[in-house]
Amino acid sequence: MDRLRDAYRRLFSLGEIENDRRLQVLFFCLLAIFILDFNAISYVAQSATQHHREVGQFACWPHFQSCGSWFVLKATPFGYTYHLVMMVVFSFLALSALSGALGFWTRAHALMMPPFLLKVFYSFFLAFDGETNFRYFHLTYVFVLLLLPEKKFYLKMTFCTLYFWAARIKMSGDGWIAGRYFTTLKFGLPLVPGVLVPFLTNGVVLFEMLGSWGMLTKNEQLKRWLLATWTAFHLYSVSLIGFYYPVRCIPTLWVLFWGKPEPARFRWERRFLPGAAFIAGLFLLHTVPYAIPKGDPKYTLEGFMYGAAMFDANHQCQSAVRLVDAQGKVIAQIAYKNRDSANRCDPYTYWFGVKQRLCPKEPNGRRVEWTMVHSVNGGPFYKIIDVPDLCVLTYGPLSRNAWIKTPADGAPVVGYPYPDVLIGGELLGPVPLMADTPQIIPFGAQPWLMEHAIGIGRLYQALWLLVLAAACVILTMRDESGRIILPSISRFSGKT
Repeated sequence: MDRLRDAYRRLFSLGEIENDRRLQVLFFCLLAIFILDFNAISYVAQSATQHHREVGQFACWPHFQSCGSWFVLKATPFGYTYHLVMMVVFSFLALSALSGALGFWTRAHALMMPPFLLKVFYSFFLAFDGETNFRYFHLTYVFVLLLLPEKKFYLKMTFCTLYFWAARIKMSGDGWIAGRYFTTLKFGLPLVPGVLVPFLTNGVVLFEMLGSWGMLTKNEQLKRWLLATWTAFHLYSVSLIGFYYPVRCIPTLWVLFWGKPEPARFRWERRFLPGAAFIAGLFLLHTVPYAIPKGDPKYTLEGFMYGAAMFDANHQCQSAVRLVDAQGKVIAQIAYKNRDSANRCDPYTYWFGVKQRLCPKEPNGRRVEWTMVHSVNGGPFYKIIDVPDLCVLTYGPLSRNAWIKTPADGAPVVGYPYPDVLIGGELLGPVPLMADTPQIIPFGAQPWLMEHAIGIGRLYQALWLLVLAAACVILTMRDESGRIILPSISRFSGKT
């Protein structure tokens, strides 16, 4: 048994946790987030039960569209098996916390592993619920802490990678470059005058791009300023989205970066290679939306959920279906209007939901006509979908789906949006969604920024690549003290 335990400790580098107070504190922070998330999964947001499969109230990931066949558990009032599984999960988490508090880190680690694997399976195979962006800010850190060697270095690298990509998604369109994401909201950006919004949003893009890697600096004053700014950034976000996101980010930020700077340094050794592969995988996942040819992820959302992208653009939409019989008579009509900018109006989600509810139940001869209009950042409503029968459509998870049109494909303009809200649009009541003329007029610096948004975006993207290259060079050329050591000419010429 001792040999097995020692092999387990070596395999997962548990000595790093046992000998580092910072990693131990982070362990408990991440465990607490497990409890918060499984509380929602077990009670508030049940979406993977047999009942949901039977009534069609679920959505599968594009890469696993048959996930409903796995919904075999029953929740009240239809049974208890779902809750019994959650009971077991909570028991693992509670015993993991107790073991860690008593200093039994091998046991604490082993007990956290099943909830981690279950949450990964639930988040990326069972539930396509729009929460994956937030779960990246938990599961990626847990992955590093549980599975990888050189844990502290790669936990910091994970932070840098996630926020570096958060900057990248803001570099296209006028949502952040012209501040249109927030100036199209009914109440604007809290505490910020409208004319200043574009300057603040561009500052956020630059800060996320430079301040992410800047957290690895050896300059103590700079690091303190960056830590304070990151903290203020997350505290301010509470005014927009509540506790859900900051509670995942602030504890990790403080635990990893509080105190004197510790030089972050990559070494070409075997222990560093698993973590390097993990960071490379994170980068590749975030490139999925950009790798789909002839697409526009802001309108099609194709590949979008494979990255930790949040607040990319302000979305409004309307999805309407008509059930038509064999004689062409309309039997029923259903329309869904979205005025919540945080709801990204993903065509796949609407397609999957309607297909589960209507298509399997309809006899031959009946069809489901479907139209969808979509506005981004207060721009025109484009009719991106207009198909005679939703039920015959198929969706490719990593390819361009031609039945989703974009402005570049010639999607027609059908109207213009009114100002919306971040969340809670249904509480506005029966207010109109669409007008015949533009209702949101650019002001201040916005007209100039909108006119030059493409050029500014390309400039940001070039800078983004330069920052990435510089970060790679610095991380691989630091010595133990944190100084940058450039290779000497004699090293390559053979001179001594």
